[in-house]
Amino acid sequence: MRVAGGIILLVVGLWSLGSGGCQILGGQVASGMSEGMGKLSSELTKAAKKAGAKVDEGKAAEAAAKLAEAGSMGSGLMIAGTVTLIGGLLCIIGGILTLTSKGKMFALIAPGIGILGEIIFFAMVTFSVIGLVKIILLAVGAMGASKIGQQA
Repeated sequence: MRVAGGIILLVVGLWSLGSGGCQILGGQVASGMSEGMGKLSSELTKAAKKAGAKVDEGKAAEAAAKLAEAGSMGSGLMIAGTVTLIGGLLCIIGGILTLTSKGKMFALIAPGIGILGEIIFFAMVTFSVIGLVKIILLAVGAMGASKIGQQA
């Protein structure tokens, strides 16, 4: 069980590195795009008013609210991605420690941080079945790490 847990921690750690990096990148893009689109929208509204065109203020306010929501979601994605990335790094170290039968507490804490990263993703962005699978695999890895120090 210890070896299997260590291998699972290594695989999920690598998976978390990839997903955490993509989440950070996606959050940056979403935040930047919403900010840029908000500026563009306000400039276009000013230009339309200056040209004498009729501007629907309700629609403009609704668009600004949606852009602010997208920016907020991008920030949440960056936060969740950062925690997932850190959890992935710690899971790789925890997997190595599990395979070498050392550092039991660290090998137990690392999957916990990975689980925390997925829960933050659920809370700040959206629920995903893949995240639920990662949580289950992290829990199995932690169970394997709990066998450190016991005879096989």
